[in-house]
Amino acid sequence: MRIFHLTLLPMLIMAVLTAIVGERLARREVEERIPVDRERVLDFAADFQAELERLDELYISHLEHLSAQYFLSGGDDVRGSAEDIVALKSMYLFSEKKMIRSFELLSPSQSAPLPEVSVEGLRPPLVLSRAVIIPAEMVGQTKPGESGWLNAPDEKHLIYWTRPDAEHLVATVVDKDELNRRTAVHLEDWMQDPLTPLRESSTHFAISSPSGEILRAGDEQTRGGAALVMPQRLHSGTWQIQAWDRISQSSHHSAAVLAIALTLAAVFVLSGFLLYQQQRRSLKLARQRVSFVNQVSHELGSPLTNMALNLDLAMDSLGEGEKNTRHRLGLVGQEIDRLNRLVSNVLTFSHCDRGTLEVHRESCLPDEVIARLLDSCRPALTRRGIELEYEPAVNAAVETDPDALTQIVANLVSNVEKYASSGKWLGIKTLLRDEQLVVSVRDRGAGIPEAERTRVFQSFERLENSVNEGSSGAGLGLSIASQLATKLGGTLKMVDCEVGCHFELTLPVNVICAVAGDNKQVI
Repeated sequence: MRIFHLTLLPMLIMAVLTAIVGERLARREVEERIPVDRERVLDFAADFQAELERLDELYISHLEHLSAQYFLSGGDDVRGSAEDIVALKSMYLFSEKKMIRSFELLSPSQSAPLPEVSVEGLRPPLVLSRAVIIPAEMVGQTKPGESGWLNAPDEKHLIYWTRPDAEHLVATVVDKDELNRRTAVHLEDWMQDPLTPLRESSTHFAISSPSGEILRAGDEQTRGGAALVMPQRLHSGTWQIQAWDRISQSSHHSAAVLAIALTLAAVFVLSGFLLYQQQRRSLKLARQRVSFVNQVSHELGSPLTNMALNLDLAMDSLGEGEKNTRHRLGLVGQEIDRLNRLVSNVLTFSHCDRGTLEVHRESCLPDEVIARLLDSCRPALTRRGIELEYEPAVNAAVETDPDALTQIVANLVSNVEKYASSGKWLGIKTLLRDEQLVVSVRDRGAGIPEAERTRVFQSFERLENSVNEGSSGAGLGLSIASQLATKLGGTLKMVDCEVGCHFELTLPVNVICAVAGDNKQVI
C-alpha cells in the first residue's frame, strides 16, 4: 500500500487534474443570436396602433360632444357629463371679446394645480407661468368645426380646443398622466389575445406608455439594444413597442485540446502503473535476493557441518578398522560433491544474471557423464529411499558441454530428491533422436499443477504447497537448468504424464562416433 501511495496514487491524481483542466480549456461557449419574429411583431404593432387611434378618436368625440353641449347649455348642467369623461379637469368658453364661462373638476388626488386658459388680448391670467394663452387669430380666423391640441407649460396637461361656431371657442383641460394611465389599464386587458402569437414564439418584447413601461414578457436571455423599436405617437405622448433578438448559448469542446488532455492523462496513468509495477518488481527482487542469500547460507552450512562432523568421526574411528573409516570419509566426499553442485549453481546464476554465461563444447560420452553424476547422487537417493532406474541408450560420442549437461541433470535429480521423494522412484533415460540428445527424467511424486508449470522455471520460484512443504532450496535449480539448455541451443520442458513429473531435456549435438554398449541400471 505504501508503494501505491508513493507512486500510483500521485500519478492518478495528476491524471484526474489534467483531465479536468483539459476539459475546461477545451470548452467553448457559443452564443447564437436568434432573430426576432418580425412578422408577428409588426402584426401586433399594427393592431396596437389601430387600437390607440380608436381610443384617441373615441376620446376626441367625447370631448367634442361635451364642448357642443357646454356651448349650447347654461354651463352647470354639463358638469355631470364632464365627470364621466376620463382625465377631464376644466372647461372654458370664449368669444372674440371675452371669456363667457368656465368650471373646474377638482379631485382629492389632484396633486398639481390646473393651468389657467385665456385668449390673447383678454384679461391676463393670475399666474402667467402656468397659463395657456390661445392666440387671437385662432379665435378669429379658424373655421367652425375645427379643433386641435395645445400643450400646457407644466407638460402635465393638454388643452383641447374646438370652434362650435364662427364667434366662439371651447377649451378643455385634460390631465395627460391620468389619461395615459387609464389608457394603459384598458390596453393591458385588450392585449391578452393580440399578444398570444408573440408569447408562443418566446419573443422578448416590452410595451411602454409615455409614463413608463407597462408590460414586458418573453425570453429574458437577451443582450444589447432592441432589434425592433416602433414608436406610436399620440397627442398625449409616445407609446413604444420594443422587441429583442433571443440569445441561445451552447457549449462544445475542442477535439484537439481534449485529445491532448486525455492523452496526457493516459500517459500519467500508464507511467504511474509502470512505475508502480517496476517498484514492486524491484522490491520483490530485493526480497528474493535477501532470501536467496539466507537460503544459500543455509545450504552451504549444512554440507560443511556434515563434512566437519564426519571428519571428526572418521578421526575417532581410525582405531576401529579401515572399513568404517572409508565409510565416513565417503560421506564426506558425498557432501563435498553436494556442496560443489550448489556452488556451481550459484556461479551459473551469477553469470546468467550478468549475461556472461558461456558454454564449452567438447567430445564426451553423455551416458558416462550422467552415470558419473548418478554415482555421486546414489547415497543421497538411497537415504531418501528413492529407487534409481537409469537406461542409457546413446552409445555414441557427441560434442556438447559435459559440465553444463552434468549441472542440468544434477538439478533435475536434486529436484526429485527435495520435492518428489514421496514417490520413491526416479527414472532417467537417454537416447539420440534426429541428431539431438534427449534426456528424460521422471518421478512418481505429487507432481506440479498445469497452471504452475511455466512459473517453476523462473528464478526464486518455489510452489507454496504440499509439494515442497518442509523442503529447502532457493528456487534456482530449474531456472538454471532451463537457461543452460537454452545456451546450448536446446530446451527443457515438462511433458504430460499420469503420475508425478516428467522433464525432457533436448540438446542438439554433433555425433562424433558410435561406441558399443547397452546398459540398464536399477538402484
